Amino acid sequence: MNRTGKINQRDYKFWVVVDNKIESGWEYQEDAKDQLENLPAGKRGKVLGKVGLSRLSLDPDNDNHWHKGYIASELLKVAKDLTGFEFPTKEALNKYLEEHPGAKKSLHRVNPDAKPLHKQRRMLMYRGPVRKFHYGTKELLKIAKDLIARYPSKYFSNPTVRSKAESYGLMDVENEDLTVMGLIAKLEEWQEAEHGVDAFIYDQAAKTLMKHGHRMPPGITRKA
Repeated sequence: MNRTGKINQRDYKFWVVVDNKIESGWEYQEDAKDQLENLPAGKRGKVLGKVGLSRLSLDPDNDNHWHKGYIASELLKVAKDLTGFEFPTKEALNKYLEEHPGAKKSLHRVNPDAKPLHKQRRMLMYRGPVRKFHYGTKELLKIAKDLIARYPSKYFSNPTVRSKAESYGLMDVENEDLTVMGLIAKLEEWQEAEHGVDAFIYDQAAKTLMKHGHRMPPGITRKA
């Protein structure tokens, strides 16, 4: 079968079908069945393999046989709610809106106690992928998980420690388990919480940053 569409993925072996259209594709049947519980009340779906799809004259490689999906639309709603920033002044907000004409004004607000923008979660970086909700619910769930997480996945060189960071913060994660971006975020978190970074951690982090061609960020102080 020739692949003419962009939605279906090569590792999909099972598909959720709702209203005679493909809702999402999955590698494992158990994952596909789990999605049936996420459909809105009154909507019923079924999990089919390729043979089952062909009996309904559905071709997973035909984008016209897919729809955006109920799960995807819910994730899109969540994602849109998480793209807002806070600004210390109205002038700062207006300047941001001028520089980003595609930004939705209602998602942002003025808060005199707002942290610097670079320290806020840069949810706007996900606007590109979020618009690709038709590419399959599996990918969307990964995006949504990253959106609602305390820390983005790009902070971790060892993904297994992410759950620890979510529970206890980056300060409890070893430097070697973090990427350069994660290490810098850890230092900023430590600086904010302790008004300085312990000398041993500071020196260790400085060596790691230098090894990767970076310097210690300004504003990070070394505690004796």
